Amino acid sequence: MPKALSQLSRSLRRYARFQTDIGPRNALVDLSTPDPVLVPLDGDPLAGASPSGEPPIALAEATLLAPVDRGATIIGIGDNYGSQAAWSEPLHFLKATSSLTGTGHAVIVPRGAAPVCVEGELAVVIGAETRNIDAAAVESVIFGYTIANDVGSRSWQAADPQWTRAKGADTFCPLGPWITTGLPLREAASLSLRTWFDDEIRQDGSTSDLIRSVPQLVSWLSGFMTLMPGDVILTGTPSGAGEAPIGTSVRIAIEGLGELTNTISASSVVSHSC
Repeated sequence: MPKALSQLSRSLRRYARFQTDIGPRNALVDLSTPDPVLVPLDGDPLAGASPSGEPPIALAEATLLAPVDRGATIIGIGDNYGSQAAWSEPLHFLKATSSLTGTGHAVIVPRGAAPVCVEGELAVVIGAETRNIDAAAVESVIFGYTIANDVGSRSWQAADPQWTRAKGADTFCPLGPWITTGLPLREAASLSLRTWFDDEIRQDGSTSDLIRSVPQLVSWLSGFMTLMPGDVILTGTPSGAGEAPIGTSVRIAIEGLGELTNTISASSVVSHSC
């Protein structure tokens, strides 16, 4: 971790969603102790939340969910790294809200969808209603950052003129493990990003290689659609993304944001949590 990011780590806040017997709850993630815990919150961190006063929960014992709920709009960006093809405007698509799932949950491949390609990406979470914003002002509307696995069906992408099915199937957007807030834009613009298939490293890049920056993407998108609190923008993936066979454990790590881990599973797995 670079010195600047290391110095910032104490001021960062991390918000997670976790499963309880009565449904999803929000929590503040406390990593300051040898055994990290979740501090349950009353309310939504996007709208203001405070500790509920309940006892902390061991992180190791919690079932984490996607850190945004199904009210979010999920926008994917393609071909946005290094020497990838630069379109005249950003290549973009939507992923269904039902594609959300959390770290530790299976990516369930529907019948006929294999092979699937997985892509590690920096994801931006919007914190305020945003329309026609200048790039220079974008930092003020960013709530935080998380890690995304943009899963897509290669066969369905080839067969369909639109990517709704290929990119939007259930569980095709793992997100997490939490949202990190308080990270300055200048630091988010230079984070290492790595992806492993089982123990084999497949991607080793940096967000400094984005063709279009986070401010440029948010500004451009807000020019034709109103971005709402909790909306998520997947910023693209470095080279090295590829097909992940059934049974592959995919681990994505972004510097300072944690790790997102999911296993590629066949469609006989019939349920998931988000």
